[in-house]
Amino acid sequence: MKNKENRGITLIALIITIIVLLILAGISINAITGSENAMIKAKEAREKNEAGEIYDMLTLGWNNIKLEQGLNQDDICEYYKNKELFIKNNRIDTNAYQVDNYKCANYIASGVITNKNLNKYRFQINLELSTIKVEKLDGDYEEELPETPATYFNYVTSSNKKCINGLSEAGEEAYSKGEL
Repeated sequence: MKNKENRGITLIALIITIIVLLILAGISINAITGSENAMIKAKEAREKNEAGEIYDMLTLGWNNIKLEQGLNQDDICEYYKNKELFIKNNRIDTNAYQVDNYKCANYIASGVITNKNLNKYRFQINLELSTIKVEKLDGDYEEELPETPATYFNYVTSSNKKCINGLSEAGEEAYSKGEL
């Protein structure tokens, strides 16, 4: 008998290899083009990160202002009176961010911050409650965040400071309706 050396692969091994490669290709294509694909998740993660950066920037500015305000016994509204003071006191980098539609009324400062990627984020700072909201805007940004009216709270004034003492009747009604 002659002894033959087998060189190469069998047809069955070739078919199995092709099937495995097709399955892997199908899984990869589905991961890239699926409804929750990697590109969408990456964009959402970037937007959350940008909103977090703006929130952190505003929070740091708020803390610096509160420290300075506490030392000088000034009214907090003086630090948020206009757009220029807002930018200066919050130490906003005007090379990286642009502030639009800024206003401060009834102890609420609000506006839109556009970053270098041209994404727009609406912010609202409640100067009485020390709260900050930041949200991503899609498209037009004329609509404003709902404001919490100052009439929803009872106040006590002591040593030139206005402190919230509780909810007023209007505030309790708004709270029971889920508006607050």
